[in-house]
Amino acid sequence: MIGKQPTALGVWWCRRQLCRPAAEDCGSECWWLLIRRSRRTGEPAFYRCYHPTPARLIQLVAVAGRRWSVQESFQGGKGLPGLDEHQVRRWLPWRRWTLLAMLAHAPLVVRAGEHAAGAPTGRPNPAHLQ
Repeated sequence: MIGKQPTALGVWWCRRQLCRPAAEDCGSECWWLLIRRSRRTGEPAFYRCYHPTPARLIQLVAVAGRRWSVQESFQGGKGLPGLDEHQVRRWLPWRRWTLLAMLAHAPLVVRAGEHAAGAPTGRPNPAHLQ
């Protein structure tokens, strides 16, 4: 294994370079098997990664770490504006529904970010109106 490294989150990462199944040598393209193992549970997770040039372990880990934020965005997009509530049978209505749900989700995310940061929401405070 190449590049075995612990992180601050109690996770061990390692990588191994793979060759494409139809090729005998990897050439200039690089396929990686990225393995994440929790030190607490010992449960492994596997990622198959591609990069056109050789990549360092820290780069692969950074990209794999973005997966969770993307997955949380998808989960929020399904739950809040009702992206998982569609019943369409053709491509065009599905695309319209998805676009509408994404447009509904955008202001919700902005409002949640403002609320979390303590920023003014644009509405007057009733205590100041008296």
